[in-house]
Parts: sequence; structure tokens; C-alpha cells
Amino acid sequence: MATILPKSQPARWIVRLAGKIETDGITNVGELTGVNPAYETLYGEGESAFLAAAKGAAGTYKPLPAVGQRVEAGEVYSYAGDMVIARQAHARTKDAPADVPDLFVTWKADAPAVLEWVAGEKVDAKWQRVYGKVTYVCLKAHICKKDLTPDKARELWAVDDGKIDVGKVEL
Repeated sequence: MATILPKSQPARWIVRLAGKIETDGITNVGELTGVNPAYETLYGEGESAFLAAAKGAAGTYKPLPAVGQRVEAGEVYSYAGDMVIARQAHARTKDAPADVPDLFVTWKADAPAVLEWVAGEKVDAKWQRVYGKVTYVCLKAHICKKDLTPDKARELWAVDDGKIDVGKVEL
């Protein structure tokens, strides 16, 4: 059995058979997901790594909704032959996902492993975000708010100084 065991941040994954998604999900740090080696498994720790690993799998996801339609936070969509992840729920704008990084995570060859913190994004415990050039670990799932930045909201974020055992952060 193949395994997904993320060490630094949650891993997003898809399992396909003959190009069709059989299942997908997120495995948190310190958890283990077993995968049948007969299936194609694409995964990466963090959103950018997942999009890089799953490049070319866009056809297996539903297309990004039309302008004005609802986009759901955390959902993976296909767009222009690639995949995007919605950072927050919203009514789809006319802008290309790459042009609105506060709304979508898009694949970029030079993307950092840890994404920037943005207001309005739904984050889960153990996710990492960069704010003010400092990497933080989310301690409790929440929606990021402009007045609750990681440097001020100590009940929601902790500086990732290498001493935090993210596997022990409560979900």
C-alpha cells in the first residue's frame, strides 16, 4: 500500500483510475492516508505543491463556474486547461484566476511552498501562511479577517519557528 504522510503542512491529493477521479481529499500533518498502488495518486504538501504534482489532471475536475455564479471555498476547478483552488467563496468575477490571488490559488512554476495570508480565506488547522515575511501555523480553523492578522490573533496563529509540532495542533 502506498501512503501519504505529510510532514510540514497538509497534503491535498487525488486518486484516479483510467483518468477518472475515484476520490480526493486532504491529509493533515501527522495523519496517514493509505492508497492502493494500483491507482494513480497525485498529491503535494500545500496547495502549490498539489497543483504542481497534479498538473495535467485538470480535465478530471468540474469547470470553474461562469461569471456571476457561486464559487465554493476550498474547491478545485478546471480552468483554461489547468486547475485552480478557490481560496474563498464568492460570486465568480470576470477576472482570470491568476489575476485575483486573494480568490484563487493557481499553479506557478516559481510559487512558494507556503502561500501568503489573505483576508477572507477559509483556513484549516495546521495550514501554514506567510504574513509580514513570517511563516505562521493555523491553530484553529477560521475565516481570515482583516483585523485578525496572524501577528495579532495569537489564539488562531503561532509563529512557525521550527519548534511547533504541527502534528499535535488540535483540529
